[in-house]
Amino acid sequence: MHNEGSLQRHPYHRSTLWAVLLPILVALSLSACGDVSTISAPSAPAASGPLTILTSDPLPVGTVQADYNVTLAPNGGTPPYTWSLTTGSPALPDGLTFTPSTGKIGGVPTAATATRLTEFTLQDSKGQAVQKVLAITVNAAPTPLAILTDSLPTGTINQLYAFALGGTGGTTPYTWGIKSGSAPLPDGLILDPSGVISGTPVMTGNDSHIFTLRDATGLTVEKSLALTISSVPLSITTSSLPQGTANQNYSAALAASGGTGAYTWGLAGGSPALPNGVTLNPSTGVISGIPTNTSSLFYTFLVGDATPPISQTATRTMQLIIGAAPPALAITTNFLSSGTVAQPYNASVAASGGTGTTTWDLAGGSLPVGLNLSSSGVLTGTPTTAGTSSPTFRVRDSGTPQQSTQNTLPITINLPAAPNITTTSLPEGTFNEVYNQTVSVTGGIGTLIWGVTSGALPPGLNLNASSGTVSGTPTSTGPFTFTLRVTDAIPQFDEQNVTIAINSPAPPSITTPSLPTGTVNQPYSNTQLTATGGAQPYSWSVSPVLPNGLALNPSSGVISGTPLSGSNGNSNHEFIVTDSTLPIHQQGKRTLSLTIFANVTPLTITTNSLPDGKRNQAYARTLAASGGTIPYTWSVTPPLPAGLTLSSATGLISGVPTAASDTDHNFTVRDSANQTITKQLNLQVKK
Repeated sequence: MHNEGSLQRHPYHRSTLWAVLLPILVALSLSACGDVSTISAPSAPAASGPLTILTSDPLPVGTVQADYNVTLAPNGGTPPYTWSLTTGSPALPDGLTFTPSTGKIGGVPTAATATRLTEFTLQDSKGQAVQKVLAITVNAAPTPLAILTDSLPTGTINQLYAFALGGTGGTTPYTWGIKSGSAPLPDGLILDPSGVISGTPVMTGNDSHIFTLRDATGLTVEKSLALTISSVPLSITTSSLPQGTANQNYSAALAASGGTGAYTWGLAGGSPALPNGVTLNPSTGVISGIPTNTSSLFYTFLVGDATPPISQTATRTMQLIIGAAPPALAITTNFLSSGTVAQPYNASVAASGGTGTTTWDLAGGSLPVGLNLSSSGVLTGTPTTAGTSSPTFRVRDSGTPQQSTQNTLPITINLPAAPNITTTSLPEGTFNEVYNQTVSVTGGIGTLIWGVTSGALPPGLNLNASSGTVSGTPTSTGPFTFTLRVTDAIPQFDEQNVTIAINSPAPPSITTPSLPTGTVNQPYSNTQLTATGGAQPYSWSVSPVLPNGLALNPSSGVISGTPLSGSNGNSNHEFIVTDSTLPIHQQGKRTLSLTIFANVTPLTITTNSLPDGKRNQAYARTLAASGGTIPYTWSVTPPLPAGLTLSSATGLISGVPTAASDTDHNFTVRDSANQTITKQLNLQVKK
């Protein structure tokens, strides 16, 4: 009663309380709501005050075909409220409705709508009204969420595996997983939330797994995909087995490829047992032992691996031949060929019987110096000493137990054929002419060395110690006898007496046909005497002596000088040329006549000038000379004017000049003693 009385005494208390609490409740409601598209106004009556719309702009975005639910929030005024769209305002997007009593916007949008500005009106019970424009947008529906991957690639046990699942639609980012209750991935593989399956599977299998794809909105889809983890195929790679021999050690290793883990070997069911004495190692696959009997059976070998959860096996059938024990080892070589010192030697020792590869060595004695024995029984080398050796050869096979036998075989090493000089004579040579001749030899061994043991080669000739060639230029005539020796590498030698005759060349012959004349007290023209044949250099002499004032050079054969007074006249002289042939010089002789003229008056041109001529008119003028020895011979340079000529015998200038000219000419006269004189004269031809 107290409270009621209080309330009655304060009739405004209830409305004042709501005016204070309502904004707080609305704010708490907005902050506590995770989805802002759902807003509800309080049901309690609002306190009086300014009427407002609290809902903020813009409104939550909607999505086509997705539920939309937003309640507008009032504030102030006097409840109850009435909501409406302001007249003239754009309508709500298609599929949405507006409830006037609650202010709720709800429904399922049917079409995408660009941002639309809609004005809402709020009216309280007192008739107060307010408006507010709020933006609303509807987006198109996203692509449906789906898993694109239709199958998973097969993996292999113990090999790296990696594959990325593919999704589409919805709203990224995606989160991948394995559905609860679905078969887990094979051991060793994991699924990353990004959709990558990776790892190294450690077991084979073929299971289906349900994969889930969840987008950012929480939408989830799933798909079942089979994942197969296969084993590495196991196979026996050995294709055949080596043949064995009874009572001999046998060993062969089987090989396999593929599979997983360690192999285990054995014989397949139904396969015959291995020959007596032979076993198969189950861990290594090695077949070994000493078979005690022959065999030609086919055996089926089995190999198993450790692939989990079910191991693999593989088989292969191969024939194993165990032959009879071999015949006894025996050396079949009865003798060895002889060799020669310093010549390559090659021979082989042979054996029969035994097992496998044979190996040779010496059990006693020694090989000739320079020879070697290979393990295959080949004798090679170059013997250096003559004689006979008797080594004992031993051969061993590779069987188990090993066989061995030996035999003594003598080897004789002979000296090679000694060198033999086959040249018994050498051709003749000629004094001062090149000589070259090689002495021939057969036999001998290694490098041959030549020499002269007695006598001597002709002077100027030499013997090549390596090739046996006699060469050079002989400087003396005559027969020369000497003894040649050739020695090989043993050393063995041979000698041969030979003679070389060095002949004189053809005697010299003077080829000068005649001598020019001379004049007393005038220099004599240097005259070179010539000769052919013989051996140069020549030396010259003359008998009787030349006219006084003239001399003959004994080395060059040149006649020179100036004949003196009293030496004129004609004389015959015997000229002698002597060559350099040794030991006896050769000579050539020739008699030549020499004429020396007496001294005469000096030659002179006495014409001092020439008369002028006239073009196209006859011209004649004779040059004059004195002294010397007639007859004279005339010449002129440069040529006379066109139309004029000079007679060389008379010195007459004559003719009809055809062009004007004014030229100096050099006129030369020569007498019979070869004296000459030149004089310059001007000859003018006028128009």
